[in-house]
Amino acid sequence: MEGVSTVAMSDVDCYTYMLSLEVDLTKYLYLPVVLLGIVGNVIVLWVWQADSSFSPSTFFIQYLALSDALYLAVCVAQYVGTLAQGSPFPGVDLNNSFTFSADVPLFSGDVSPFGGEDGISFTGDGAPVTGEDSLMREEDPSVGGDGALFSDVAGDFSLLFSIMSVHVTLALAVSRCVAVYRPLRVHLILSRRRVIIASVVIACWSLLFGGLVMGHHICHALGSSCADDIQERLADPVYYLSVLVIAGCLPLLLMAASNVALLVKVCRRDVTSYLSDDQTRASRQRTRRLTLGVVCITTTSLLAYPVYLSVIAVFHAQMNINITVFIVMCIGRLINLLSHSINVIFYAIFASEFRRLLVLRFAQLRGSCK
Repeated sequence: MEGVSTVAMSDVDCYTYMLSLEVDLTKYLYLPVVLLGIVGNVIVLWVWQADSSFSPSTFFIQYLALSDALYLAVCVAQYVGTLAQGSPFPGVDLNNSFTFSADVPLFSGDVSPFGGEDGISFTGDGAPVTGEDSLMREEDPSVGGDGALFSDVAGDFSLLFSIMSVHVTLALAVSRCVAVYRPLRVHLILSRRRVIIASVVIACWSLLFGGLVMGHHICHALGSSCADDIQERLADPVYYLSVLVIAGCLPLLLMAASNVALLVKVCRRDVTSYLSDDQTRASRQRTRRLTLGVVCITTTSLLAYPVYLSVIAVFHAQMNINITVFIVMCIGRLINLLSHSINVIFYAIFASEFRRLLVLRFAQLRGSCK
């Protein structure tokens, strides 16, 4: 092809392969995991609602299931919407020429996966587009349209619910620490009012980070002048650093500290320090198993959330995305989806109360069907 270098053509072949692989992964791996995760989180909410007593741990378990279910629901909307366009990448229409657009909402923008400032544009058949035709297509506001706006806003919601999920997981770990270290005062320290206030603070805290990016996408789509002001705020390195530290590193460090504290109590043979004298051995075992289940939940978040932040950093740095980086990112995406989907398994294994309530729920369901 005249005017196209051999290097550029190899980039086209690499991109075509990655695109095909991503489509297959989205259809046959990501979507099934997400749908099963939604079912699992709905079951968690359905089962724990049968518990009429108030417990800080069970409250945050339900809150976590809700935030995970919302996150996965947004993922379904993104995957179905983008696959309907013929591409797994949000905002990319294979029927038109396009540049690779980062699907990470915090740092969205036209980013070439092959590095360089100029980037490479492609048509729907994988042929590169250069010169004035590519420039005119990029400047055409009709490219992307409502589909791109939907993808951006959906990505913003996924960011919001992901941040909310990790903070609720932190709250669950802290509430469990209070329960095992101060069992006689847990209902005074974590009263219903304080727990509800904490849940509202977490929601507002998450909205603080996701709302600014969402406002930029909406203002940009509406052609509002405030979009430039928001863009300057988003381009500020201090903003990115604050997001990574406050919304990323800080909750992870606190979660790791809570995990260590919980493991210390679980591994100790002498449990009289956090159990009252009238508790039976079976009750102590239930306490330990539930604590171990919370440790498993927080551990999955400790593994998955840094991967999520790393994917964001890759797009922000506009790294050269070769096939190795692409595969690592696919594995990271799968780990992130699993962390929002498998909590129901931990409850079924470690929480005897969850199993009891599950049997009760199914008994009620069978009775209502008769």
